[in-house]
Amino acid sequence: PEALIEELARTGDPLGAGRETDITVLIVDIRGYTRRVERLTPRQAVAFLNDYFSVVIAPLAAEGAVLDKYIGDGVFAFLEGADQQRRALRAARAILVAVEGHNAKRPGAEPVAIGIALHTGRALVGTIGAEQKREYTAIAGAVNLAARLEELNKTFPSWIVASEAVIQAVGPDERAGFVGPVVVPIRGHDAPLAVRYLPSRS
Repeated sequence: PEALIEELARTGDPLGAGRETDITVLIVDIRGYTRRVERLTPRQAVAFLNDYFSVVIAPLAAEGAVLDKYIGDGVFAFLEGADQQRRALRAARAILVAVEGHNAKRPGAEPVAIGIALHTGRALVGTIGAEQKREYTAIAGAVNLAARLEELNKTFPSWIVASEAVIQAVGPDERAGFVGPVVVPIRGHDAPLAVRYLPSRS
């Protein structure tokens, strides 16, 4: 990631303790993946995921996101720096368009439906792990909270759920189509959170 290259150029230390910064977390997950993969062989499942990931990653790369990791069928990425909320929201909308195009190219196949979550917060960004294997990643409550927001896509139902921390950082045109704010309880968190969501067409 570009941010890691800049950090190495600045410090020369790939094993540094990291730095605190604001990030916008973007999580993408496939709806009904467990049911879908039960009908596939392992080789077919890998081929399906590779095709899907190639569709999702391109919009993230275009907005300068750091692809942190794949978690099963999920994608965890984050953005730093100027206009990070705007770039994250643009990436989220572009992912929806890309997945729709991907489905259109597979008319005989079950369409892929996804849920996306966006949340902004403070994080420690740097390398973590044992000496044998380290990863460049973001550690923060904001990451866990974004994962909880993604689950809300099943509840509303919606394509995207974004916290007010994201929505308030973008303009009226950029938040067009979003419903809310809605104050919802968050599993594992004491306080509820105000969110907005982009309804799905289903």
